[in-house]
Amino acid sequence: MDDFRQDLDAEQFVFELCGIYFSFHVSERFMRDSGSRGFARLAVEELINRARRR
Repeated sequence: MDDFRQDLDAEQFVFELCGIYFSFHVSERFMRDSGSRGFARLAVEELINRARRR
């Protein structure tokens, strides 16, 4: 976890990651949205970027 900020709220990080997963799952499986993978990938990348050390 050396790549992440020391003040990172791990519980918030996991909460947001789970939200991305559930959104992706609903979008992909139930709505059959062809863009869901791209949306999820971007959301995870942004979450990680916010969590990184600066």
